[in-house]
Amino acid sequence: MRTSYARILVAVIIITIGCLGYAPAAKHTRIQPRTQFTSNLPSVKGPSLYNQGKYQEALPHLQRWAQTDPNNWLSHNWLGNNYLQLKRYDEAIAELQKANAIKKDNVNFLALGQCYYKLGKYDHAIELLERGLALSPDSQKGNFKFYLAMCYLAKGDDGKASQLLEGRQVLGVQIQKHEKGLNIVDMHKNAPADRAGLRQGDILTEFNGEPLAGVNIKKFVEELIPNTDQADVKFLRQGRIHTATIQMNLKLVKRVEPKTTIIERPGFAGEKWAVIIGVSKYKDSRIPCLRYASKDALSLYNWLISENGGRYSPSRVKLLADESATTRNIKNALFGWLKQAIAEDMVIVYFAGHGSPPSPDEPENLFLLSYDTDFDMISSTGFPMWDVETALKRFIKAERVVVIADACHAGGVGSAFIQGRRAITIKPTTATALQSLTNVGKGIAVITASDDKQLSQEGKQWGGGHGVFTYHLLNGLKGEADYNNDNLVTLGELIPYLSQSVRRSTKNAQSPTVAGRFDPALTLKK
Repeated sequence: MRTSYARILVAVIIITIGCLGYAPAAKHTRIQPRTQFTSNLPSVKGPSLYNQGKYQEALPHLQRWAQTDPNNWLSHNWLGNNYLQLKRYDEAIAELQKANAIKKDNVNFLALGQCYYKLGKYDHAIELLERGLALSPDSQKGNFKFYLAMCYLAKGDDGKASQLLEGRQVLGVQIQKHEKGLNIVDMHKNAPADRAGLRQGDILTEFNGEPLAGVNIKKFVEELIPNTDQADVKFLRQGRIHTATIQMNLKLVKRVEPKTTIIERPGFAGEKWAVIIGVSKYKDSRIPCLRYASKDALSLYNWLISENGGRYSPSRVKLLADESATTRNIKNALFGWLKQAIAEDMVIVYFAGHGSPPSPDEPENLFLLSYDTDFDMISSTGFPMWDVETALKRFIKAERVVVIADACHAGGVGSAFIQGRRAITIKPTTATALQSLTNVGKGIAVITASDDKQLSQEGKQWGGGHGVFTYHLLNGLKGEADYNNDNLVTLGELIPYLSQSVRRSTKNAQSPTVAGRFDPALTLKK
C-alpha cells in the first residue's frame, strides 16, 4: 500500500470557530444537521465527532450510518455536510441529493447551495438557496441570505448582495484564533476582505488600532465589526506586516492594494532540515515494486536544494532512495542525524513507498517498508510507524515538523497476503496511523496522499512519471499554489491546492488528508 462554514479541515485537522464578519443582528448561525440520538452507534458517534470538528474521524461512522439506514434523510444529510467540511463537494452533493429525495428540508438546500457556491456554480447555488430560504423559519433565514449575498458578490452584483445583507457590514472571511491574532482560514470571493487584498493564511493582528492577539472571536464579530464602514487593518503574511483598508459597507467597496512593510520573520530564526525517503525497488521480490516512488523522492530532494526552489543547504537534506533506504539508515536519520536540529529549526520528513501491516491478523500494527524489509518478517525488518512518533517525542527537538507520506499505493503489499494465506482484505490505514503523530504536540503537520479507504495512484500521465500526489506537491511548491502571488507557498495555500488538484486528477478516487496543529503561514521554502 502507498499511500467550513463554522469549521474547516486544514491539514492537519484544525478546529475553528466560524466568523461571518457582520453584525450580530443578523443572527447568522450555521444550521446544524439534525439527528435523532438512538441506540444506533454510527448515528451518535458520527454527529458527535462532527460537532467537535473532527470531520475525518466522523467520516467512517457517518458512511456506515448512511449505508445501514439508507431511507433516513438525516443519515445522508449528516454525511453530505461532513463531505462539505472536507471540501469533497461532489460527494457532498450526491449525499445531499439523496437526503432531498427522501425529504425536502431547508438544511439540505443550505448545504447544497454552499457546495455549488464553492464549485463556482453561482446561479445553481442561488436557485437552491432561494428554495431553502422559502422553507426556513425567520430564525434561520440569515444563513441563506448570507450565502445568497456571497453568490451575488462573486457574480459582481453588489446591489443585490447589499439588499440581502440589509445594510450590515461584512468582511467575507472565516477565521480562527491564533496566538498573534485571528487567522483567516477561508475567503469569500469578491467580498470586502478579498477586494482589499487579504488572502487565506493571513493573520489579522490589528483592527482600527486595536490589537487582536487574545481577542475573543465573538467580541470581534459583535463589537468591532458592527457600525464600522471602513477599517484599517494590519496582518501578517509570510513574516511581513501588511496594512490594508477594508471598506465593509458594500456601497463603498472598492479594491485597495495592501501596503507592505518588511520585518524579520516572526517566530522563525532557525534552519530547515529534511529527510527524503523513496523506495521503488525492494530487495525481497515478493514485495511489489513501484514505478516512481524513488523518482518522486529525488524530484523533491532536487527542489529542496535548488537555488530556484527550496534553497536548503545540501548538508541539511538527507536523501535515502532504493538501496540506501534500509531500515537501519532510516532509523539513523530520524533518531540520530535529525538530533542536530534545535527548537527554532524546521524539519520535513517525506516518505514514498509501501506501508503495510505484518499480516492480515495485525491491521493495527503498521510499518513503512524499507528496501531491505523481508516479506515474511515485516514486524522485525520494516520500520515501525510508531518509531516515527518516538523520533518526534525523543530525538527531534525542532518545534516545526512537516511529515508528508505518499505511502498507500495500488498494487500494494496487502493484496499479496492473499497468496498462500486465507483471503482477507487489508485496509490501507496508513493515513490514520500517521495522523496520530499529531498527538505528540503543537507544530506538527501531517499530510498523506490518500485517506484510509483509498489507494494512491502513479503513472506516466503525471509529469511523465510520478505519483499523482507528489506530482501536484511539486507543482504546488513551484508556484501553482501561490494564490496571493507573493512568491511564497504556505501550508495554508499548499493544502487546499493539493486537495483540489489530486481529487480532480483522480476523479475523486484519491483524497489527500491533513492533520495537526501548525501555523498555516509556514512555508517549506527557505
